[in-house]
Parts: sequence; structure tokens; C-alpha cells
Amino acid sequence: MAASAALASDGDLQRVLLEQGCIEPKIETILQQRGLVAYRANCLGSSHKTIVIVCSDGRCRPDAPVREPIARKG
Repeated sequence: MAASAALASDGDLQRVLLEQGCIEPKIETILQQRGLVAYRANCLGSSHKTIVIVCSDGRCRPDAPVREPIARKG
């Protein structure tokens, strides 16, 4: 489900996007539960990356990046 323009224009969400270097994101809501909302931002342009932003009580923060396990050789 896609986030509405109103949700995507939230000031604190925009602050996190700018801090992460995500200038022209495509944003979708991936979780909405009670007072918690999580967004996935696909950052288009030169810094093509995907970040998850979690918002609660009007404050947003980037979620910890998921690290892929390092394959052992040998």
C-alpha cells in the first residue's frame, strides 16, 4: 500500500530522508500499527538505496540497516 502525499510530507519524515541523502524517494507504508508507522523509501537518483523509516509519536528515525551474513570460504 502506498503512502499518501500527506504522510510523505510530514516534517520529521522529510528531515530523516534529507539526513539519509534520499532526495527523490518513492515512499510506501509497510507497517501501520497503533501509534507506529514504518515506511520504505526507495531513494532514486545518484544514491539509489532503500531505507526503512519508523515513526512513532510524531518522531521518525531510520531503522537499523539489515546486514547480510558473510559467506565463509573454505
